[in-house]
Amino acid sequence: EMNGTNGVVSNKDYAFFKQNHCGLLFDSAPGFPKYLQAIGGISDLIGNQVKYQVPRYILATVLISLFTAYQALSLGNSYFSKMFKTLKADTRLVPTLAIYSKHDKLIAASNIEKFFRERKQLFPELSVKTVQVEKAPHVMIYQTYPEEYLKLVKEHMKLCKLIEENGQTLHVKSKL
Repeated sequence: EMNGTNGVVSNKDYAFFKQNHCGLLFDSAPGFPKYLQAIGGISDLIGNQVKYQVPRYILATVLISLFTAYQALSLGNSYFSKMFKTLKADTRLVPTLAIYSKHDKLIAASNIEKFFRERKQLFPELSVKTVQVEKAPHVMIYQTYPEEYLKLVKEHMKLCKLIEENGQTLHVKSKL
């Protein structure tokens, strides 16, 4: 299962890596949450489902406690840790777009920036565009900035040669 290098799982072990990708898009990820910061982030995510503040924070605390216990008990070899390391070591050098929020309470912007800085050190020829938005909850960038988000995704798809533009018409050149 493991190839022995810092807990990185071989790309062939994940269906994701078996696909022929032309590019990658990261929205509010990758990164690991910090405990206290994550309580607020999860509280924001479940805010629409849980009406009152106190139950929302209790539920968020329980979820983060379970995640933290899982991480601690797996001694850095959890599914999340392996996938994070595998993503960082991914040898497919396709254009990458990372959109993240400065005010994400679940995954700190600095955590995401560190991931891509380290990835660029491993693979200097990798094309990575990072875009930080000012205020958006975790994975809510599209809902907060729909026009800007779609513009970035469209530009990225053109870069990846997935679409072409003839006047006002977009033609998808590949099954997505």
